[in-house]
Amino acid sequence: MSTATSIKHEQIHEWFTETASLYPTQLAIECGEQRLSYGELLERANTLGNYLRLHGAVQGSIVAILTTDISEMVVGILGTLKAGAAFMPLDVRQPAGRLRKLMELAPPEFLITEAQAVARLGQLLPSEMKSRLKVMCVDAPAQPATNGLAAQVEVLEDFLDYHNPAGPGVISDPDQLSYIYFTSGSSGTPKAIAGRLKGMAHFIKWEIEELGVGAGVRVSQLLSPSFDGSLRDVFLPLCVGGVVCAPERREQVMEGRGLAQWLDETRIEVMHCVPSVFRALVNEELREQELGALRYVVMAGEALVGRDVRRWKQVYGERVGLLNLYGTSETTMAKFSYRVAEGDEEREVMPIGKPMTGAAAYLLDERGEPCGRGMVGEIYIRTPYRSLGYYRQPELTAAVFVPNPFSTDPTDLVHKTGDMGRLLEDGNFEYLGRRDEQVKVRGARVELKEVENAVRGQVGVRDVAVIER
Repeated sequence: MSTATSIKHEQIHEWFTETASLYPTQLAIECGEQRLSYGELLERANTLGNYLRLHGAVQGSIVAILTTDISEMVVGILGTLKAGAAFMPLDVRQPAGRLRKLMELAPPEFLITEAQAVARLGQLLPSEMKSRLKVMCVDAPAQPATNGLAAQVEVLEDFLDYHNPAGPGVISDPDQLSYIYFTSGSSGTPKAIAGRLKGMAHFIKWEIEELGVGAGVRVSQLLSPSFDGSLRDVFLPLCVGGVVCAPERREQVMEGRGLAQWLDETRIEVMHCVPSVFRALVNEELREQELGALRYVVMAGEALVGRDVRRWKQVYGERVGLLNLYGTSETTMAKFSYRVAEGDEEREVMPIGKPMTGAAAYLLDERGEPCGRGMVGEIYIRTPYRSLGYYRQPELTAAVFVPNPFSTDPTDLVHKTGDMGRLLEDGNFEYLGRRDEQVKVRGARVELKEVENAVRGQVGVRDVAVIER
């Protein structure tokens, strides 16, 4: 691969552009009756990128995306990258108080949203904004009267009428800030993770090669857009000419029978999910004649247990490949992989495997010494494709991105994950849980202290203790 191509493919939005030029009439996004071709998606992303630049977006500008429409979310992500800015996907289903807190931690300059959210901006915006938030409404002409928020909000009324499908021509540095995602914080405050372009491209390139997918592949979009794992759902298909497939009702994700029916009818070939969604499937009556198109189930975010694998294999055998991934949002999506093999159903828990190409790992004890096989230690991840750390929080960043204890280069950093594990005899890693009060709920990292602080702030609550059940 030439240097020029390597740089281009580190800019994942340009990778998409190259793919869209090859397959302009092919389907790119499908959600119920909604359809969007590659040509249409590229045109809309370019238009958004040009519009953002026209209104002052530059490198480092944050564009919040708050929409229920998966097509608008994808257009927002691609258009923001094309403008050279950073996207910040938010989940409309989250409480207003949490959304307000997130926008305090990483104040956006732009907000792409829907009319229903514009009507409740007073609940969502921080009490103080350093500059007026520029609001773009995707589903209706937004009204400039925003509940008395004129000093804080500028509604861009010409947004829906603007059309400029030429490529913005912005050249981005693969190492620059490209997105913000949030993870729960041990201090009771969420942490904003600042990601880089090349981190996204590295994982997508690995997954394309690992699964051997190509044009036309149909990939599920089940994860909340507020988690970085959802980038797998979007960019795996969009970089090869495949289709992003999303259910019309998000609630369907945890309805085992309804999900199985949707996967079957939609002819999904690659399903990304957390193990609890996989469990919802296997706890239903699996039908051998269903899921005929499915080739892979790729899981991450929680422990994948043997009893779920056993139930699945009793029906589908080895026909569908099961992949168990592990990683942290701080190191971008995932950095370990394990392909479940025949006989693994007898294990209590599936291994997380070995570091993928472009990553390495250490297992260290409390003294910082390497652990032998079978010994329990903390997992440290080393990769040039890590995130930039926590947005505008250098002390927090320095606490988890520490100098590599086996290198004399001070710029050689490793991520101190806080996850415990051990190295098995076959060279695979096994995940054994957290060393702090962090838990996983449907794949999302949740600090119990954050929940406690939220409850403690309610009227009439003297004190509180939160446990996982």
